[in-house]
Amino acid sequence: MKRRDFLFTTLIAGFPVVALSSEDEYSPRYVDVIVVGAGAGGLTAAYSAALKGASVLLLEKMPKLGGDTFLSGGYFNAVLTPEESSWFPDYPPDSIDLYTSQINQLAEGLNSPKLARTLAENSRDSLEWLKKLGIRFLPTPYHVYGGKYPRSFLTETGNGRIYIQVLAEACLSKKVQISTNSRVITLIKGNEENRIVGVIAQGPEGPSTVFARKGVVLASGGFGANSSKLREMVPWAADLGTDSNPGATGDLHDAVYAIGGKLTNMHFVECVPGSSAHENNPVRLDYNPRKFIFVNENGKRFVNEELPRGKISEAYFNGGFKRCYSIVDNQTVQEIQLNRKKNVYKGLYKNMVWRGNTVEELARKLNIPEKNLFQTIQECQFDKQILTPPFWAANVVFKIHLTLGGVEINETAQVLDEHGKPITGLWACGQIIGNLHGKYRLGGNGINCAVVFGRLTAKNLTQ
Repeated sequence: MKRRDFLFTTLIAGFPVVALSSEDEYSPRYVDVIVVGAGAGGLTAAYSAALKGASVLLLEKMPKLGGDTFLSGGYFNAVLTPEESSWFPDYPPDSIDLYTSQINQLAEGLNSPKLARTLAENSRDSLEWLKKLGIRFLPTPYHVYGGKYPRSFLTETGNGRIYIQVLAEACLSKKVQISTNSRVITLIKGNEENRIVGVIAQGPEGPSTVFARKGVVLASGGFGANSSKLREMVPWAADLGTDSNPGATGDLHDAVYAIGGKLTNMHFVECVPGSSAHENNPVRLDYNPRKFIFVNENGKRFVNEELPRGKISEAYFNGGFKRCYSIVDNQTVQEIQLNRKKNVYKGLYKNMVWRGNTVEELARKLNIPEKNLFQTIQECQFDKQILTPPFWAANVVFKIHLTLGGVEINETAQVLDEHGKPITGLWACGQIIGNLHGKYRLGGNGINCAVVFGRLTAKNLTQ
């Protein structure tokens, strides 16, 4: 079987590339680098470390690779070039300083400004690095929901799966050992104080101990799929739906805390619109914040759609209404990426999306006051470009998209202890980082966080 075919089978069927506890000659017990979690961050860290000659074991608790990246929309924030900035005359020229300031503004003092700058400084180089690996992006970046600037680059596939496919192929090409169904349950401390030397993982055949000569990288995501931990940390969100992958349960948050690592911002989550609490395929019209509005069952707009995601969801949860819809015109629907547009049309037959030749017809289908909806759209139709019939509406139910709390790291991606000192041999990247975003996350700052800090972990732990 060709490697690419083997990889595809691994992704879909979910059997281990290397069985952690098997008795064959390839079973690792000592490696240079252990990476925990096989989303974009983990795969980036594993491949980058292997490029530097390290032997790498990648442990993934789920049967398949991908994590939240596999389920994501695929956007990647990066600072625009001067030429790209010129495409958007309504915005100021982009820069590292502007990008950093926007991250810090949304954080409301609850992040590390140094981390924000590290992300901004390395975002463009990481985007170009991904392009060289073979990931293709649409040429024109987007201003995405929850963003403050059109710097979000979208993959040609319109989702995050291509990151996993390309990065996993790159890992296999460098002989990274990948073991699925392998859940890390303990971080092992060495004789030296404040040093991690390996992990204990629960594999298909039982627990196994693996030691790392150079270090352990945590890329295990958040805890958006762990209702009990949500009830403990964010009780108001515990019963919401989630679009996190089932493996996002925060196991490594607990493991880091157990060895004296510092957790921060654990009571913040990010919620985004979805068509229903349990719908896996997103049926959404709210991709461009400058081209849609939210209205309640009274046909009234209740929030500025260009606010941070957290502020929008707060307005939704505090609004006291029972129904919510996103409204766009036909031109905006036609601009939606093809695979997402398919979900919109499917939504027409699932009573999650409605279409009307006039605003009044749409209001009748939504069972909301015609006069109110007409007045609401009339007040903002030019600003929001809701001009071209037919007019569309999608049902909106906010669900947990990700958790914002996690381990504290420094700008070299080392995990910090409760006193703010680096824990030797322990690094982190991606959603498990708790001191990057702060209270609100900038839209599009997900996969880039994983890739940027994934690359930094490999750079620093292999020196």
